[in-house]
Amino acid sequence: MPSAAPGTSRLSALFTTSARPRTAAVAVFLLFAYVYAMNAWAAEDAYISFRTVENWVTGHGLTWNPGERVQAFTHPLWVLVMAAARAITSEIYLTSIATTFLLSLAALAVLLRAAGPRPMTILLLGSLIVSSKAFIDYSSSGLENALAYCLCALFFSSVLYGIPRRDAPRVRDVAASFLLGALLFTTRQDLVLLVIPSLAGLSVSHRRLGWRRIAGAALLGLAPALAWEAFSIIYYGFPFPNSAYAKLNTGIAAADLLRQAPWYFWNSLSWDFVTLATAAFALAHSLLRGPRPRRDAAAGILLYLLYILRIGGDFMSGRFFAVPFLASCLLLAPVRFTRAAAAGVFAVLIAAFIAMPAPPLKSTRSYTSLGIDGHGIADERGYYFQEAGLLNYTADGVYPNHPWMLSGLELRDRTNPGAITLMVGYYGYASGPRKVVIDRFGLADPLLARLPVIDPKNWRIGHFERPLPEGYVDSFRARRNLIADPQLSLFYDKIRLIIAGPLWAQERLRAIWTINTGGYDDLVRGYLERAP
Repeated sequence: MPSAAPGTSRLSALFTTSARPRTAAVAVFLLFAYVYAMNAWAAEDAYISFRTVENWVTGHGLTWNPGERVQAFTHPLWVLVMAAARAITSEIYLTSIATTFLLSLAALAVLLRAAGPRPMTILLLGSLIVSSKAFIDYSSSGLENALAYCLCALFFSSVLYGIPRRDAPRVRDVAASFLLGALLFTTRQDLVLLVIPSLAGLSVSHRRLGWRRIAGAALLGLAPALAWEAFSIIYYGFPFPNSAYAKLNTGIAAADLLRQAPWYFWNSLSWDFVTLATAAFALAHSLLRGPRPRRDAAAGILLYLLYILRIGGDFMSGRFFAVPFLASCLLLAPVRFTRAAAAGVFAVLIAAFIAMPAPPLKSTRSYTSLGIDGHGIADERGYYFQEAGLLNYTADGVYPNHPWMLSGLELRDRTNPGAITLMVGYYGYASGPRKVVIDRFGLADPLLARLPVIDPKNWRIGHFERPLPEGYVDSFRARRNLIADPQLSLFYDKIRLIIAGPLWAQERLRAIWTINTGGYDDLVRGYLERAP
């Protein structure tokens, strides 16, 4: 029998070594695009940041209320990305959908590249991605998750599979890894917990370069984070977002938050089994059998999960698990699954698809919320999907067409200076930059963020309502301090000096130093001791 022509052999080799992985990757991309479109939406909380974006683009600064420098967002880099996109498109909803899609797609591309030329692994990872309700829900949403996905994928693919550890250590690898860590920090500060063990392990593995050169490379890579912190302290007066003070200064006992946290994990297992099951398998496999870089990465994921326990979880089902889930998929990328093992995983995914109450592949235009469970944890996408989902988008009128958005537009047209509200996202965005919006949860209010919740025994996670001190609302209306309590009034004077005073005034700079070192804490304690 004659041998095959050389060209035929090359074509066959191409098919077996390249075309099949490429075909698998294309199939995953198309499936992801379909699932993304079916599930895409814009979260109410995203519009808290979008109000700042709108203010900045229209010349009112990185502010919340007019004339007040308050960091009401948790994700500086995401705000910068959205501000740039909004400046180009002059629109926010579709802009956020398109931006998050491109970033999520980029993260997926990095993940599949890490899987190498193994079609089975590519299909398996793709199946995990489109089966995770947490990952898909927050691939859109307008929150920072999509940007975090992209940076997380770049970081872990680099430190796990792209950097030589012993044979040829390079300064640029250290600098690049710290740079990606810094960008994750500026995307959301608590995400730095994911990368600390890997950065430490990378520094140790490159110690042949000398600790001085490693430190120099690390400082160079950390420049964006250091620059943001310097800007934040000078411009806003504080090193952390205002929402961090609001959520970590509640007066709620740490033990009560710890009791709440397991329910956040249980909720995810009940509604979205794939996400935490994948993370658990990846952690176990990496910690028990993986090389040092994978163990370091697993330690970072574990550290972040412990942090979620410490803060009591969140009210958005699965949100805080989405980025660790992607990091877990990256841990699994080099694993060579046998056909039997892969078949077992696919069987579990099919079972989860059947058993899960709302898998992403089943989402349609009529999708409605799974509700709020008995511990205050909500199917956030479902809650807003009918008024904010891409499938229900209409160019006629206002979109999202949620009642809070419409109420904000009504406030914009009124002559009164502002309003007090518990729902600041859609409402605050629609009310416009000239209206004062007092946030009862303290996320956008620097005074209320430093007061304890109304009832430290009766609260919902992520919704920490504060009491309004006597005279506080009148202060906004009169544009002067009318707070009745003398010590709280003095504290508010210092807050106002920091958020509204001349940027470089020496008195303001002294106040910034004093408040961040606890020098005014006695004023708040004195007020609380006398408060009813």
